[in-house]
Amino acid sequence: MNQEPDLSISAIIPNHNGAGTLEECLEAVFAGGYPGLEVIVVDDASDDDSLKIAERFPVRTVVHDACRGAAAARNSGAGAARGEIIFFIDSDVVIPENTFGLLEEDFRDPDISGVVGMLKPFTRFDNLCSQYKNFYMHHTYRRLPELISVFYTSAAAIRKDVFSAVGGFDERYRSATIEDTDFGVRLTGEGHRLLLDQRLQVDHIRRYDLPGLLKTGFKRAARIAIIALRERRKRKRESSCLTSSPAFLAGIVLAGLATLGLVGAIGLGSPALLLAAAIGWLAILILNRRFLSGLARRRPAFLFNASLLLPLDLLAHGAGAAWGVWSFLRGKKY
Repeated sequence: MNQEPDLSISAIIPNHNGAGTLEECLEAVFAGGYPGLEVIVVDDASDDDSLKIAERFPVRTVVHDACRGAAAARNSGAGAARGEIIFFIDSDVVIPENTFGLLEEDFRDPDISGVVGMLKPFTRFDNLCSQYKNFYMHHTYRRLPELISVFYTSAAAIRKDVFSAVGGFDERYRSATIEDTDFGVRLTGEGHRLLLDQRLQVDHIRRYDLPGLLKTGFKRAARIAIIALRERRKRKRESSCLTSSPAFLAGIVLAGLATLGLVGAIGLGSPALLLAAAIGWLAILILNRRFLSGLARRRPAFLFNASLLLPLDLLAHGAGAAWGVWSFLRGKKY
């Protein structure tokens, strides 16, 4: 690592009751030995040992008296930052040692306003739902173009002056699920270039069970639908908040049709509808075969179980998108 870095970087870590992962997150941040790195932990009214853990490291802390949400925590950290580059990571994320060197390299291009990383292909949690969700995120981002419109804050950096000019994160978003997507749409909608650096792959320390996986898919799809409808006339240029592959999107439609076919087959006792439902399920698997085969590299047994899980996940996304459209039509804008 150079003794005199090209850029001054401030790492912003929003935290709410993240004591279980914060220490590992901070150890990784400092492991690279980046000269002059500023690290700011924004504690969003935690009631665990988060602050005690943060104080073991050479960090600055910003403390919220009341829980204001992830968007507000990131904005507070950005407001206190002194660096030219603001690097957002979550308190349950572990970054590789070469992270800041990669950011230095990427930001040498003056036309790049922000840089986004991605998840490693597999997570430390070996249950199906965790591996499925983690690999889905990796698989999806692996197939995106170099320039994207999603500001994925598990690992995302931006020039501070650009962040301020765009207005930061919208604090009307309280939960940490969609505020980064909204920010990315606004950022790229104003003509800023957002680079996906696939070399920057992080470890997300999050375990999913089936209810959590389906709930996450439903909520995210609903909120993306609302953003897409709300921003459709505001963008200065074409900017999409979708990262899902065409195969996954087609699968959402097929999952809905297959489910209707199955319900009809049961209700009417129709073998033809049952066959149609089976064909729809098979089409889903064929369309998403690359994702399923990639997941099976972790454990071959995942292939069968994931073939059952995938249609459920697609249904949750489809139901979420429909709920988002319905909510928007009823006047909900966030």
